[in-house]
Amino acid sequence: MFYAIPLESRPTWRNPPWVTVLLIVVNMLVFWGPQRSEDKAMERAAQVYKASVLPDLELPRYVQWLRDEGSPGAASAQRLLESGRRQTLLRWMQRDDAFEHRVRAGLVVRADEPHHAQWQAARTRYEAAMPAPFTSRWAMNYADDAPTRPVTWITAAFLHISTSHLLGNMVFLFLFGFSVEMALGARLYLSFYLLGAVGSSLLAAWAYGGNAGLGLGASGAVSALMGMYAVMYRLRRVRFFYQLFFYFNYVTAPALLLLPVWIANELLQQWLG
Repeated sequence: MFYAIPLESRPTWRNPPWVTVLLIVVNMLVFWGPQRSEDKAMERAAQVYKASVLPDLELPRYVQWLRDEGSPGAASAQRLLESGRRQTLLRWMQRDDAFEHRVRAGLVVRADEPHHAQWQAARTRYEAAMPAPFTSRWAMNYADDAPTRPVTWITAAFLHISTSHLLGNMVFLFLFGFSVEMALGARLYLSFYLLGAVGSSLLAAWAYGGNAGLGLGASGAVSALMGMYAVMYRLRRVRFFYQLFFYFNYVTAPALLLLPVWIANELLQQWLG
């Protein structure tokens, strides 16, 4: 794990980085508002699911379906099932549109099975407890049969999967964003930020297309800001605070050095999964 934080510039209230602050506020409002409400409603629905016959009838079949489809997540799903971590496995299944479509179409628990009536009644109660989709509606969907929705190329950058995911992105958005905003001006800075969100979404769609999953988070747009910061300051020597696993220190180095180091770190994180 590698982080580098520039210490060269400081925000000033004479010319506040209002766009950076606004972006942070919007991200936090989305996460603590509709996304948090959706999570709580899904937790309540999960309790309804857990107390019914659905886990015994659906979850083993979901794992088998993943194996049949050759999904790279099949082995992990099998371990979750065997270890009794059914709620985590349910979350996977809830996000898997292809399997959920099969369930609703009656292709998983068929009408001629003995437990079909009991399953159907339990399914009806569970689906009535489920909230209207928000995160899955506005996130990138990498499934093969997912429709192309250009609006999600931007909206996905305002969604986060956890508090740590949100806070990590917002810290780096502030640290790099206000420097880039001061250099470019509010309008151009916002344009480049949104362009970075679109570019990273398209790159992720190319890299992960065909996987049963969602793409969300401001990481791509923030990474674009880091790239802009490095390119703008080029060979200017900037003081950084850095952390490499459990070691941290200060270093003064050309800003452009941040770009290849950051790219190497991202590739390492991707390789480690």
